[in-house]
Amino acid sequence: MTITENVRKKLADYAHMTWSGWMQYMFEKSTKNEDGTVTIPVALVERWTRQMNTPYPMLPESERKSDIDEANRILGLTGAWAELYPRAWKLMDERKIFVVVAFHEPYFRMVYEMIREEENRKGTWTEQDEHNYQVISSTR
Repeated sequence: MTITENVRKKLADYAHMTWSGWMQYMFEKSTKNEDGTVTIPVALVERWTRQMNTPYPMLPESERKSDIDEANRILGLTGAWAELYPRAWKLMDERKIFVVVAFHEPYFRMVYEMIREEENRKGTWTEQDEHNYQVISSTR
């Protein structure tokens, strides 16, 4: 199984767990009718409708916290990507645009050397960057 397939399966499992947990919560808060349907209390319908129609930045801090907690759980599942692609993760975290050059592409080494040179000049090339560079350079 590839890393992508593994992460996809973990995310799918998490998505199902999240959905089933939400459904369980919603059914617990609702009233089951004799015909098998459920009735959601009006206060919850109003609250969930308001939340559903409110952009995330405009939610109260207490409601945003649960979304942050959810995002942190997802990031925990995708942590393998951060370990495998620390540079990309760093750039995404800084909201910078970047280009991906695959290892097999003929100009990969040239691009990597340009990055190394520039980062060294700026003083932002880390020991970990150098280690990764040396490992990759020894495999080409």
